Amino acid sequence: MIYYQAESLMIRDMEETDIAELSGEAENPEETAGYFEKQAGHIRSGMCTGLIAFCQGQMAGYVYLYYRCKWGGLGNRGYPGIVDLYVPERFRRRGIGGRLMDIAERIAADYSDKVYLDVGLNSTFGSAHRLYAGRGYIPDGRGCYYEEKVCGVNEPCINSDELTLCLVKEIEKNIEAIIIEKLDSHFQKAALEFVSFLRENELKFLRDRGYWRDKIYFQVQYQEDCVCYIAMKDPDEKGISWTVWSDNMAPVSLTDNELEDELKQTAWEHVDFCGNCGSCGGGRKKTIFGKEFDRVCGCTFRFDDPGTKELAFMKKMVELKKKELCGKKLREFHKRQLTDPGKA
Repeated sequence: MIYYQAESLMIRDMEETDIAELSGEAENPEETAGYFEKQAGHIRSGMCTGLIAFCQGQMAGYVYLYYRCKWGGLGNRGYPGIVDLYVPERFRRRGIGGRLMDIAERIAADYSDKVYLDVGLNSTFGSAHRLYAGRGYIPDGRGCYYEEKVCGVNEPCINSDELTLCLVKEIEKNIEAIIIEKLDSHFQKAALEFVSFLRENELKFLRDRGYWRDKIYFQVQYQEDCVCYIAMKDPDEKGISWTVWSDNMAPVSLTDNELEDELKQTAWEHVDFCGNCGSCGGGRKKTIFGKEFDRVCGCTFRFDDPGTKELAFMKKMVELKKKELCGKKLREFHKRQLTDPGKA
């Protein structure tokens, strides 16, 4: 699975065919290959996810996320653990480590509201210390560890890679856990099935911490672009359990002549008209599958407590939006290729 893809950076699931390239970064490739083969076995057995980054086609970093980690300060307590984050020197200070951590933490949220890692205390880990501190990781409160055991006061130790600190971060529950917690049982099945469809289409869920920070509001993205929105139990929307909006749909996506008549009718019945919340500047005129509407909100469509029919339509809109975004990226690529072939 590809978790992130931009102009020059891609992050995907690690594969066994990556072992040669991974071990090629080490001083002793043959010895290191054994380590990566062991890790590949852990991935096959379902113990962890391995993430690998490529920058302009070159291996630019990796990390492992163990779902119930057995090692380190919180080992064997059922918590997910981040293991062996690595970015080659030539690719550092480009945000690649942070991207890998973003994805590892999102996966960890499927298993717990807490994730941990262990980091060495010597100076070679200085950049890692800054990275983890900036991401909100804090010490577990047990002091330092030596050879995976708490190092007591005045106990002898060596400032090697075996002298570590266990860092912990509280992470938000994933959207599935919030659905189960917040929605009544007769809404849960449809909501969970829709979220499963979005994940299968490689979409990610970002909890809004800006304008809607006091609400349960998710922006659903394909790579870095918004596709739709999901809200639950909005205190300003009495009697509504959950809502799904499309993102702003381009005219080309709203002229699909092959769309079934039933889906077109669903579209017309659920046009989202501007409510003067300030997010779309008063709405605009739009032609939607052959019909003209005034004061259409930037979100285009809105569904409150959607059922099977409404979600079937939203799935189609997600597919159209994703197609729209892929076409846009392809056009941008061709434009760069014409203007500057070396950066395409």
